[in-house]
Amino acid sequence: MPSVTQLEPGIKGLMIIEDDSFFSECLKDLFLPFGTEVYQYYTVSHFLNNGLALLNHTDVVLLDINLGMDSGLDLINTIKQHKQSVCIIMITSVSDQYSVKKAFSSGVSGYLLKAEKLAEIYDQIMTCYKGNRVAISNNALSKLFENDTNKFLKNSHAHLFTEREQEVILLLQRGLTQKEIGYSMSISASTVNQHLKHIYNKMNVRSKTELIYKLSN
Repeated sequence: MPSVTQLEPGIKGLMIIEDDSFFSECLKDLFLPFGTEVYQYYTVSHFLNNGLALLNHTDVVLLDINLGMDSGLDLINTIKQHKQSVCIIMITSVSDQYSVKKAFSSGVSGYLLKAEKLAEIYDQIMTCYKGNRVAISNNALSKLFENDTNKFLKNSHAHLFTEREQEVILLLQRGLTQKEIGYSMSISASTVNQHLKHIYNKMNVRSKTELIYKLSN
């Protein structure tokens, strides 16, 4: 049987599929003070033999990619087939473009890296679940557009934006701050902020992360 602990109100069940028992315990300890069940599995076979039925009681799955000889990416469809509404968040050390794109195309709600601070991981998990927002580490986000610098100007969203707004988006994708964007475009930071407000409104998003993710799909 998987171990059971407590979780923050609002999430009735959390499942951790992670072969590193120490890191799995670290994740569990983030939620220990609160109140719902947490199920822990350490291998794919452990989950398939014991965890599938418990997906009916699970709202969030935290899933690693490297699970011994198996890949967590291959579990995403299986999990979704058993419970389509479950929120799956990858938490892994793997950040190559294939893995990030494969995970999102398979239906995950987030992609976080283990190198992040645990407090940041916790905040991302809760924002993703309770706020219905994409959770993604900056490094993973950049991989979505590796070798695809002009994606935004080519995709179906381009007609929504003015030339200046498209330029702001491209610079955001490259990781520039608002101040750096202003310097690059020879405009003030407040003007950059106005462009961002218009862009966010047009895409119905509230953050850079959501914007870049939405434009990539």
